[in-house]
Amino acid sequence: VGKIRLGRVLLALRQARGMKQGELARRAKVCQSSISKFELSDTEPTMDVLRRIAQALGLPISTLLAVIENDLSTPDTRAQGIQKALLNILDQEATLRSVMYE
Repeated sequence: VGKIRLGRVLLALRQARGMKQGELARRAKVCQSSISKFELSDTEPTMDVLRRIAQALGLPISTLLAVIENDLSTPDTRAQGIQKALLNILDQEATLRSVMYE
């Protein structure tokens, strides 16, 4: 997984969830500076930390990895494309949950 792609996706997901870095850090049990470094692509989280971040964002790790791997949009529209894709995923998950619990 590319560091830059991972950073963009984590930032977009956190923002789509309406979370501050501190809240995500607390939920994922990492320090806020680590979240900042991940989002800025200064460093990559371990798989264990990535799992905790995914869980804190309310996503299965498989969904997070799929979003990261499929970020193929052009540089000019990359952030908008990620945001749109994430919102679609979140809508699909909400629909699935409502069908499963009816």
